[in-house]
Amino acid sequence: MKMKSKRFLTFFCVCLVVLALTGSVTSRLYLKNEINPDTIFINGTIIQMNPSNSTAEALAVKGDKIVAVGTNQSIQDLIGDNTRIVDLDGKTLLPGFYDTHSHFPSSGTVALFRVDCNSPPMGTMNEIGDIIVALKKRVQETAEGEWIRGRGYDDTLLKEKRHPTRHDLDKASTEHPIWIVHTSGHLGVANSRALELGSVNKDTPQPEGGSNPKR
Repeated sequence: MKMKSKRFLTFFCVCLVVLALTGSVTSRLYLKNEINPDTIFINGTIIQMNPSNSTAEALAVKGDKIVAVGTNQSIQDLIGDNTRIVDLDGKTLLPGFYDTHSHFPSSGTVALFRVDCNSPPMGTMNEIGDIIVALKKRVQETAEGEWIRGRGYDDTLLKEKRHPTRHDLDKASTEHPIWIVHTSGHLGVANSRALELGSVNKDTPQPEGGSNPKR
C-alpha cells in the first residue's frame, strides 16, 4: 500500500512539473503568436515607473499600450513578422508624454496678471482683432495710465500671418501703455504710449544683439 502511495505521489509530482512547463511554453507561444508587438525597444535602460524604481533592458509595445517589459532576450522572443526593432544603444526610455521645455509658474499666471494672447489650442486668439478686443476689455478694468501687459501671441497662428504693430495696439488704448510678448518670449510689441514712456522713437539706435522695427 505504501509503495502504491509513493508511486502515485511521484506520478502526481511529475504531472505538475509537466503542466507547469507546458503552461510556460503555451504562454510564450501565445504571446509570440497573438501579441506580436508592433515595436520593441532593446539595449536600453527602461524606467518602469514602479514603487521600487526598477529598470529593464527592453520593452514591447502594441498599439498604444506597453505589453511587456523585461530582458533583451525575453522581449526579442516576442518578435513577429512585422515587429519593428529599435536599438536604444544604452539610452534611457521613459513611458509617457513629456514636454521638456515648459514654464509652469509663468504659464499659470498669464490669465491672472496679463492678457492671454495665445491662439488655439491654448487660447482663443484667431486674428489680431481678437487680441485688440481682449486688450480693450483689460483697459476697462484697469486704472487710467496703468500698464496693460499681454503674453503668448503667435504670428504664425494668426489669420494675418504677421506680428501686431503699435498702430494695432493703439486701437485698444492710447492712454494706457501696452506691451504684449510673443509666445517665444524673445520679442514683443508696444503701443505708442509705451514707446513714448520708454523714449523710443525713429532716432533711437538699434539695441546690441537685437532690433527695433519702427512701425
